[in-house]
Amino acid sequence: MCRIKEEEEEEEEEEEEEEEEEEEEEEEEEKKKKKKKKKKKKKKKKKKTRKTTTTTKKKKTTTKKKKKKKKKKKKKKKKKKKKKKKKMF
Repeated sequence: MCRIKEEEEEEEEEEEEEEEEEEEEEEEEEKKKKKKKKKKKKKKKKKKTRKTTTTTKKKKTTTKKKKKKKKKKKKKKKKKKKKKKKKMF
């Protein structure tokens, strides 16, 4: 009787362990799938942001460059005028 009970208990334990292992494997697979999905979503988001930022940045940089050039030209003109005045006197 004791042997039979022990054997049954051992079998039950083994079955439980197998079930637990299977559940763990399933969970891991689900996690992997979720990670893959998340990665794909992130890539899509990055593409969207890249498009918008580059266009706005380009516009901003060009205007900044133009402003800088204008300032430089003005400074040069002022310097030239000062030199001319000095020569006159």
